[in-house]
Amino acid sequence: MSAENDTRRNKDVDVDMMVAEVETGARSAAGTAGTFILALAFVWSGFQLYIASNIPYVLTELLGVNVVFNNQEARQFHLAFALALASLAYPLFKSAPRDRVPFYDWILAILGVSSCLYLFFFKESIANRAGLPTTSDIIISIIGMTSLALAVYRSLGLPLVIVASVFVFYVFFGHVDFMPDAIQWRGRPLARPCGISGCSPRGFSALPSAFPHP
Repeated sequence: MSAENDTRRNKDVDVDMMVAEVETGARSAAGTAGTFILALAFVWSGFQLYIASNIPYVLTELLGVNVVFNNQEARQFHLAFALALASLAYPLFKSAPRDRVPFYDWILAILGVSSCLYLFFFKESIANRAGLPTTSDIIISIIGMTSLALAVYRSLGLPLVIVASVFVFYVFFGHVDFMPDAIQWRGRPLARPCGISGCSPRGFSALPSAFPHP
């Protein structure tokens, strides 16, 4: 009877741990890092309430400064929060520490956020050269798509990353010989898909977030 009770308790603990990992991430960072992750989640929640309310319009009238975010800008900030939290709350490797955030996760979080904010701060220049991405546009696009893939891998696992990678592969290498004739096409050079996938309204920041809302 005691052995059965122990087994049942272990199963209950395993289920509780699985639910906690899905809802709050597999990392329970302590100290300043844990406080920062918690604060970031609260700020994200506050941002969502802010853009869903009439407050931006009231503040714009009172202050005389536009503090209203359009749909594209809201998605860019939304994804920035998601990439940061995914990098900090979900370990990249099974062997990664659970009680602290390693330095490489901080770097990946900063890169992911920067790729989203680049689209916000340089939106006018990007719009003026639509269809003609610069080297910096391509680099930011690659960083953004890589950060998104890593975040999906952390939070949802490898299968979804593989499915998405198949379609990305098809964009670049749709002309290879082993492709069926019915779906074979000439493919695209690196610059065009990266420009569309990153620095455009159809880019990675326009995709619905793959992460749980705070």
